[in-house]
Formats: sequence, C-alpha cells, structure tokens
Amino acid sequence: MEVIKAVLFEPVGCLAEFRAEEFNAAAGELFAAEAAASSGSQAYWRLMGLLAPRHATLSKAESARLEQLELQAVEHADLYPDVRACLDELSQLGAAAFLVSSLSRPAVDRFAARFSLS
Repeated sequence: MEVIKAVLFEPVGCLAEFRAEEFNAAAGELFAAEAAASSGSQAYWRLMGLLAPRHATLSKAESARLEQLELQAVEHADLYPDVRACLDELSQLGAAAFLVSSLSRPAVDRFAARFSLS
C-alpha cells in the first residue's frame, strides 16, 4: 500500500460553492456565449472549455476583466462546511494539501486568504 503524501484541491466545486453569475458573465463578455449554466461548477468548467483554445490570445483588457470576474466569484463563494475538518485531518495524517486551479493567481490567493487556507 502506498502512502498518500499530498492531495490537490480545485477551489471551484471541490472546496466551495461558487455562483454561476460571474463565470456566465465571463463566457458572455469574452466569447459571446449565452448564459447556459445554472451551477457555479458547470459555469466554471464551461468557461474553461471556451477559454482553453484562446487563452494565449486574450488581450490585456480581456485578461483583466476575467480576473476581475474571478475575484468577484471568490467574494461570493461559500466554503463547504466540512472543508476545514477534512484539511485538518489530512494534516494530522501527514498529507500536504495544495490549491490548484485554472483561476488566476490573484483569485486563488484571495480564496486562500478569504477562508484562511494558507
């Protein structure tokens, strides 16, 4: 049996419930896509699918707007009630926990700060 040394967590849908509004707005503003997703996770992954082929070609203004919407999404996110207890248990077991995300670095940093997940 192998020992688990680390667990990677995506904030959107794994650690917190996010609203769909900001991710739907990004899909609409940046890709002229209609707001089709009702959950934050669905809207986020839909946006990631739209963004993937174009990420390197976003203008500075588009990247800044996406970051702004992500930061707004973080401010409206609700941490799942069992997250802290689960992270504490992982720590007691000697496993490291890492936030990994397609969210911008400022959004991930804000998420960690907002919920004291350093």
